[in-house]
Amino acid sequence: ALGLRHLSARFDGRDLPLVQALESLGFELVDAILKFALRDSEWAGAPPLPPGVRLRDAVAEDIPALAALAERGFVYDRFHNDPALPAGVADRVHGAWLTNAVRGRTADGVLVADVDGRPAGFFILALDRAAGTHFGCPVGTLVLITVDAGLRRRGVAVALSLGAVE
Repeated sequence: ALGLRHLSARFDGRDLPLVQALESLGFELVDAILKFALRDSEWAGAPPLPPGVRLRDAVAEDIPALAALAERGFVYDRFHNDPALPAGVADRVHGAWLTNAVRGRTADGVLVADVDGRPAGFFILALDRAAGTHFGCPVGTLVLITVDAGLRRRGVAVALSLGAVE
């Protein structure tokens, strides 16, 4: 009646009756999101960066290179696993997500890893304002990460992850 062509639902995965009810209505499970927590008192600090890797905040001039990286950097995610979305659409979703994150619309920061002077990966960060209000301190979420396929297995993702925590 609303003209919707696509509908997603996100909920607590422990709610098995809801999972079964949605599946009985034709929904397909396409993704599971894991959440990890780290208290700042448990953080020992990031180790030294791998050789040739430099971390910095993204700027608007990075958008074309990072959006292109976002469009080719994901394969096993909720958008690519959704049978209703063609791969090209899923790719463009990631490019738009990154663009909006750098512009401050969908995130509070984007950390870039440069390898040998060029963007090799990124990490999108967001503050969870509701949780921060509840806990009385800032609560961050590490939202989305990718590294250029040709530069993987060099410690870039680990550097981005630990640098984002830092």
